[in-house]
Amino acid sequence: HKLKIQLKKNRDDHNAEVTSLQEKQRSIEEEGGRVSEEKRQLLGTINSMKADGTKIRIELNTVSAELKTFSALAAQQKTELDKLRKDQQELVKETAEAKKLMEEQKATDQNIKDNKDSIIQKLRTLAKKYKAQVQSQ
Repeated sequence: HKLKIQLKKNRDDHNAEVTSLQEKQRSIEEEGGRVSEEKRQLLGTINSMKADGTKIRIELNTVSAELKTFSALAAQQKTELDKLRKDQQELVKETAEAKKLMEEQKATDQNIKDNKDSIIQKLRTLAKKYKAQVQSQ
């Protein structure tokens, strides 16, 4: 009878150990499932980040190309601006020359008028002398 009790106790201990091991196995499998799910989620996140990285790289290449284009346009505009400045300086110079010529022409015109007035005055004086001479004869 003692042997039966001992066997029953051994069997119960064994069953308890088996149950405990089965629970541990279930727990490990559940943990493995969680780890697997986390791994799947992490892989999804990594793939998403890779896709974002590719998009960013494409955008950077686009921006880089646009910057090169803008840089070329800026250089072209600077060249055009330099040409316009040169043209403006030339116009200022030509305007100054034209103004000087106009002042010289104005002085010449005034000189001609003064000379004409002087000649007319001399002719009138001569005409009066001549008339007086003719009348005295």
